[in-house]
Amino acid sequence: MSYRETRSEIETWFAAAWTRTPIAWENVDIEPPDNAGWVRLSIESESADQIGFGSGRLVRHRGKILVSCRVPAGSGAQTAIALADEAIALLRTAPLSSHVLLGPTVSTSELEDQTFEALASVPFYRDEVA
Repeated sequence: MSYRETRSEIETWFAAAWTRTPIAWENVDIEPPDNAGWVRLSIESESADQIGFGSGRLVRHRGKILVSCRVPAGSGAQTAIALADEAIALLRTAPLSSHVLLGPTVSTSELEDQTFEALASVPFYRDEVA
């Protein structure tokens, strides 16, 4: 499975499964809703390492699913964190072929655009015979 196929599978599933807020997509403009939260889905590719030897060399491809959960200033950190918790819970149900999701993390920050962000980061890997 290529990186493009991995991205497509995750984006297609998330678009159908996430109904809580508008979704911003990478490299696509969004007009954030007034006085409401929204999320931005990003998928990062990380290292690919050979983890097996022999005629069927096994290669492990790593990556991260990032869901940036944003709320307007003054909404409170708990509002953004609640969206991050919902995104993580939903990702745990994802029927992603040959991907293993690992333990998530959430970090928070106030952004320059006057929004508050809770960033849910879910590492994953998939193994492939090279």
